[in-house]
Amino acid sequence: DAKILHDPVITSSLKDFQKPYFTALGQLGKPGKYELREDITVAEAVAIAGGFTGKSKHSQVLLLRRVSGDLVEVKNLNMKKMLAKGDLSEDAFLQPGDMIYVPQNVLSKIQPFLPYYSVSAFPQQF
Repeated sequence: DAKILHDPVITSSLKDFQKPYFTALGQLGKPGKYELREDITVAEAVAIAGGFTGKSKHSQVLLLRRVSGDLVEVKNLNMKKMLAKGDLSEDAFLQPGDMIYVPQNVLSKIQPFLPYYSVSAFPQQF
């Protein structure tokens, strides 16, 4: 004989949950995972993550957003142009789980291979 519960009372308690977050990677002052506490844009997220470095290619900031299990939407933002014009109308709002990636600029990639010439402030005497 199987026992059947009639009108059972169930109690559950939440021990932990994943807080909304975004990830900032690449050429930023403090790359990492950050809590998404309010509506913020990519430009604000860059500032939270320490801003651009001297190696940042801020004309090609990528916003990656998971659309489904195996599909990711990528949006290319020219933050250099937006900030120079003071027009942030194309600045996107982040959603939980979004990733921002700031690539390295070309000059910083090739700079280690360029010859370095020292210029002296004092004329040489012969």
